[in-house]
Amino acid sequence: MKYRKKPVEVEAEQLTKETIRKVYEFIDGEDCVKLNCDAAFDAWETYEKIVIEKGMELKTPESGEGTQIASIGDYVVKGYSEGLGYHFWPVKPDYFESAYDLIPKINFSGLPTGIGDLAVEESRTKRLNK
Repeated sequence: MKYRKKPVEVEAEQLTKETIRKVYEFIDGEDCVKLNCDAAFDAWETYEKIVIEKGMELKTPESGEGTQIASIGDYVVKGYSEGLGYHFWPVKPDYFESAYDLIPKINFSGLPTGIGDLAVEESRTKRLNK
């Protein structure tokens, strides 16, 4: 028997030395700001060094392991399930890049960014030239 992986859209951020804070905020969201994470941000440089050396710990209850480590270069993927709510897991870059395609952002015209901008500009120009 053969199987095909079901298409599913996910949110993900790649963990690099430059994106540690972005991934941290991706995981903790605005709750971190609401819960006053000043203490964490005061020690930010220390935290970055730990992540670069040892990776970022992700609580992944569905793995049965409780936590997994995202290393520099890994993608951190966000998922949702009824029993677990939002959860995150690391995916190695070679697998992620072969299994997932980037979904282009759609602008208000319904066309992929860039194409829609041209269509809107062309339409605006036609109206102005009448």
